[in-house]
Amino acid sequence: MQRLFPAVTMAVFGLACGGELSGGGGDAVRSTSVNDGTNKPNQGCVVSPSIPNRIACSLSTGTHVFKDYEQKYLYLVNETASWLQIDEVQVSARGSEQGKWGEFAVYRDLFAIRQDAPGIGEVGALHKNANEAAYPVLRWGDPSTFPTALSVPPGSTIYISHNWNTIDAPHYYSLQVSEHTHSLNAIRQPKQDPIAVECSQTHSEWSPWVNDTAHNWKVSGATVFAVEVPVAASAPPPPLGPGARVHVACVYIFDVKGEIRWQHCDGLNARGTVVLPVVQTVYPGEKLAGQAQHHCSSPQGKWNWAAYIHSWPEDPE
Repeated sequence: MQRLFPAVTMAVFGLACGGELSGGGGDAVRSTSVNDGTNKPNQGCVVSPSIPNRIACSLSTGTHVFKDYEQKYLYLVNETASWLQIDEVQVSARGSEQGKWGEFAVYRDLFAIRQDAPGIGEVGALHKNANEAAYPVLRWGDPSTFPTALSVPPGSTIYISHNWNTIDAPHYYSLQVSEHTHSLNAIRQPKQDPIAVECSQTHSEWSPWVNDTAHNWKVSGATVFAVEVPVAASAPPPPLGPGARVHVACVYIFDVKGEIRWQHCDGLNARGTVVLPVVQTVYPGEKLAGQAQHHCSSPQGKWNWAAYIHSWPEDPE
């Protein structure tokens, strides 16, 4: 399944419909390195006849190139005994994306456009506009200021998929994978949404996470998905540029009394990575939330916003 946006003239954003995506589970991955030194795509990967739309590969340190094709998705398993981290994901359709709208998403341990627990489910998504030559690089931190990365515990699975409805062509994914140094969870806000938000709705869904653990959560920033797509090519362009931002978006921490203790809005309305000026703490019993507000150029258009908040548990002293 895809993140399905309804088909509009300029293509559309969408990789699935809130429920679980097809696939997952099934055969174990063959314990073979995904990289034999040549960096050819899908080294050591297998496609099982019992799950024909899944490309299963082992995940290990290094720079690896994976390729999806024929509406298949990637299923990458950390079969090592160590924690790994994904520093970045670079995507290309090698020319097939030129002049087209496209998007891709990364999921951890749940192949669904939602999160059922903090950091489990969709952990990052980005799009490219039709007038852009390439996809942005997906990161969970700024390598120049705060080099954090997505954690992949032993036994965890990373799923990667692109929107076959907008670009029906193979994509190549270059993943930089390292041993764990400072990896984190990507906590989705909202937890789940309609994917294609009607322009008659001006706010994103409200679904805070409660820190119901016994330890503090540290928060350092967010990776942001933000987009508006007009209903037709003749519609006015998005009011804030090429459809990669919304009017305003903020992340909040609510104290145990339900009052806002901290908030940050700067940069969270635009596609990309935001690093907070100061790392924040969500104490046990407090809530972590994010919400966007947007007014479309056309009431018949669609928009969406999600923040994948960079967070990790603080070790008890």
